[in-house]
Amino acid sequence: MGKKFYAHKIERLVWVDSIVTVHYMEYPKGYAFPGESHNFWELVYVDRGSVLCSRNRDEEFPLQKGQLLFHKPNEFHTIRTDGESMANVLVLSFYCRSEAMRFFDDRIFLPDRKQTALLSDIITEAENTFDLPTFAPELTTLPLKQEPVLGGLQMIKLNLEKLLILLLRNGEERRQVYHLHSAEPQDGLAQSVMHYLDENLYGKITLSDICRQCNYGKTTLCTVFKRHTGQSVFQYLSIRKVEEAKRLIRKGDVPYKRIAEMLGYDSYSYFVKVFRDATGYLPKEYAKLLYAKEISEGASAKKIIEE
Repeated sequence: MGKKFYAHKIERLVWVDSIVTVHYMEYPKGYAFPGESHNFWELVYVDRGSVLCSRNRDEEFPLQKGQLLFHKPNEFHTIRTDGESMANVLVLSFYCRSEAMRFFDDRIFLPDRKQTALLSDIITEAENTFDLPTFAPELTTLPLKQEPVLGGLQMIKLNLEKLLILLLRNGEERRQVYHLHSAEPQDGLAQSVMHYLDENLYGKITLSDICRQCNYGKTTLCTVFKRHTGQSVFQYLSIRKVEEAKRLIRKGDVPYKRIAEMLGYDSYSYFVKVFRDATGYLPKEYAKLLYAKEISEGASAKKIIEE
């Protein structure tokens, strides 16, 4: 007698019907797009610099490097540079009638590395599928290459759908998402700073680096960050570095001195002091504690890396 198999019907959480345009452009200083509305979704991601956006003729708000937003169908929107710097921007427009797209209205996102990799893959597929102009923001039809890459349009669609699902997951976990119309125009600044610090735990970061990345002055940046997190910028960074050090120690294959070097500490002794102040243990004591816990729980022992 033959086996009976059960087939799982695949849920269509988001379904992109078609791609309209894909632009990756360098906006010059002083560039201003007067605005438009259309009956499809538009994704805007700032890869370098910053821009000023508006929606439905409301007041302008900044979109910083590493931030992403969506304009819903029939929403009037504008975009411009600040007149002092250029900006690299990805604009992707598409049709999607999925109910889940309601989540993307009125929010700004901070994509993580996996999500920005998907954005990069979308650009690569678009370059191999269309004859992309260098700068043509008013172009309404992208001509296909004479010999487009096999499956290019489908790959754009699949990468975009995967990106949307990952952003939805982050939204469910309340990570890297904030409302566009918060109580203050700068409410997203703290999230931008945290995102930048989380992505740059290895090595040294100065306050000037952070301000340059987020396009804010030191006083404003530090004040807003402290108000929204209860910590200074470098208190937060220190905590995150210790958490990363703990993760590396748990791996069991990185020497402690190497961890200190990787995370940008000036000396191993300073790393030990910061780690002890934060955890109550020396790095070697923390590793032995993990080892003892694994043994007591019957787990396989890991090698403890001595100094």
